[in-house]
Amino acid sequence: MKKNAPRESLRSLKVSFKSVFIRSVLVALTLGFSLDTLASAPKVGRAAAARYFENERRNAGRTNTPNGPIFYDPYEDSTTRPNRRTASAPEQASEPRNVAQEEKSYSSSSSYVSEMHYMSLGFGTFSEATAFEWGKDGREEKIGKWGVELSYRLLEQEYLFDESLRIGYYEYKPVDQRSTKLSFMYMITFPEATSKFPLYFGGAAGLGVFMEQLKGESAISFDYQLFLGVRLFNVFDSVGFYVEGGMRNHLHLASDGQVNGTFLSLGTVFTF
Repeated sequence: MKKNAPRESLRSLKVSFKSVFIRSVLVALTLGFSLDTLASAPKVGRAAAARYFENERRNAGRTNTPNGPIFYDPYEDSTTRPNRRTASAPEQASEPRNVAQEEKSYSSSSSYVSEMHYMSLGFGTFSEATAFEWGKDGREEKIGKWGVELSYRLLEQEYLFDESLRIGYYEYKPVDQRSTKLSFMYMITFPEATSKFPLYFGGAAGLGVFMEQLKGESAISFDYQLFLGVRLFNVFDSVGFYVEGGMRNHLHLASDGQVNGTFLSLGTVFTF
């Protein structure tokens, strides 16, 4: 009996170890299966729900066309729904920008500046006009009477100034005799009319042709002006007004006479 006691103890130990091993394997398999089930379970929460409903909404609004998929909001009114197309990244990269068309669009938008016409018509008087060596030796004052001027813009240096033609008709009375002159002048004004800035200034120079002149005096003169004015555009539709004052002089080219004068003019401005 004493000899069989160790064998029985060893046998019982093996049975206990085998039982513990089996139980451990069963526990490990159960735990692994539980973790796998938890990992494969759908994620819940606000962010997951938002992604889920967003995917559902996009799939509901997807329509396949020959040109590619079109996505729209299925809850949007179909009468106001635009045809929106979402292109893939390679397709977007393969579509070149039409640079020439963009430049044409830009030039057409800025060409309005040069295509806008500007014209002014005014009437004025000489506030002072002093003649030298015109009809008699020496000096004579207050010989200027009145004048009419028409100015028309020819070109515009964008964001700088306007180039215009000014045609004027003026009447003088030296030595109590009537003298009339038609003047053609090239004029520059700052700033350009399209800026609509009310204050402006500039100068003009050109040739004058006397229609009535004193005997023995030059029939051609060199005319020049410096002026400052205020203009208001589009007071009545495309018609505005201006007030202008400055210096109006001329030199006789074929004789010694000259006139130095100042003037004030009122008139209308037309844009079309």
